[in-house]
Amino acid sequence: NASSTPEYMIEAIDYFNTYAGLNADSVQVGPMHGGVTIFAAGNDNLSYGYPSMYEGNISVSATGPSGMKASYSSFGSWVDISAPGGENGTGEEARGNVMSTITGNNFGAMSGTSMACPHVSGVAALIVSKFGGHGFTNQMLRDRLLSSADSVKLYSVNPSKKGLMGKGMVDAYAALYEDDATIPTAVGTLDAEVLGTAIT
Repeated sequence: NASSTPEYMIEAIDYFNTYAGLNADSVQVGPMHGGVTIFAAGNDNLSYGYPSMYEGNISVSATGPSGMKASYSSFGSWVDISAPGGENGTGEEARGNVMSTITGNNFGAMSGTSMACPHVSGVAALIVSKFGGHGFTNQMLRDRLLSSADSVKLYSVNPSKKGLMGKGMVDAYAALYEDDATIPTAVGTLDAEVLGTAIT
């Protein structure tokens, strides 16, 4: 439960989510009214994880290269979205790992929900860069990010984890898609013609 997350951390998350992008007079001066905190679900293959379980966060679980839940990724109804995080192992098993900066001014292939989390943060940043501005809120960002997640893609290969890895797999294309709200013309008449009645 949320009580397992230290109170000071909950207060910091709530403060950021409420006041980011605002000046001292609570006037929006940034591209978004309020902030969004995005946390890695955890790498313990558990059904809980702190502080990611706190409802003020967007919690990210990880998938391996096949789209299946990564063996290490924590999961649960508290997870909001999934993203590629690589899979443990070496050689062929690690082909789906994520390139990351490492100490010594180098790069390395790594796996973890901390590798999945930046994918979601990056898509969130793209959303704000496209739609952000006066009147754009953190709730609008959350709604667009989560409603555009691909549940079919995620749960077709994770049927036993349905509802435990979030709304779906993060999808940058869908998140940036703009619907012009044009309603299709109603179908007036419909004609059908039989072209065949047998299959060999």
